[in-house]
Amino acid sequence: MKVKNPFKPILSSVLEDYDGSIPEDGRLRDIELKNTELRSLSMERMEFNGVRINNVNFFECDLKQLQIIDCRFENCDFSNLKAPSALFYRSEFIDCKGIGADFKKSSLRYCTFENCKLAYIDFSSCKMENMIFKRCDFTMGALSQSVLNSMTLITCNLDEVELLDTPLNGLDVSTCSINHILFSANQLRGITVSSEQAVALISLFGIHIKDESSN
Repeated sequence: MKVKNPFKPILSSVLEDYDGSIPEDGRLRDIELKNTELRSLSMERMEFNGVRINNVNFFECDLKQLQIIDCRFENCDFSNLKAPSALFYRSEFIDCKGIGADFKKSSLRYCTFENCKLAYIDFSSCKMENMIFKRCDFTMGALSQSVLNSMTLITCNLDEVELLDTPLNGLDVSTCSINHILFSANQLRGITVSSEQAVALISLFGIHIKDESSN
């Protein structure tokens, strides 16, 4: 019996083409959006469920409590999207741009972000569980006061990212760039870093390492 991949979105084998309209209830299901722009949408609890989205630009949209379930986003731009208190579940974001997007106080589970540009993104006060980030740029993003459970980071740029008051136990950043990362010292316990990163972190606490071989 084949075991299902818990990160793989469940999409219908037959998806209808998006007709350009938004239903009154804001629910878009089992459709395919491609090569278009969603401009100046302002709606609470809009839902994308079982949707494949390719080369779509979300321009000046305000989507509080957005729900994204079983979706695949590819080559999309949701930069500066305002979507606090959103729900992300079992969805993929591939080669997307989300610079400056506001997702604070959101819940994310079983999602994959790969090759995404996420500088200045706001993930503060979020709950993340079973997440995968591959080759993503989080430069100067915010993950403060968040809960990060079973989060995988692979060769991501975390330079100047804020992780204040976020427990880092179980987080492995050994393949990532963490220059000038901001964190709470009392939440550092249990993090996994490379030997080079460890030297840099130790220096932040005013500890000097003496090379005994120089004696």
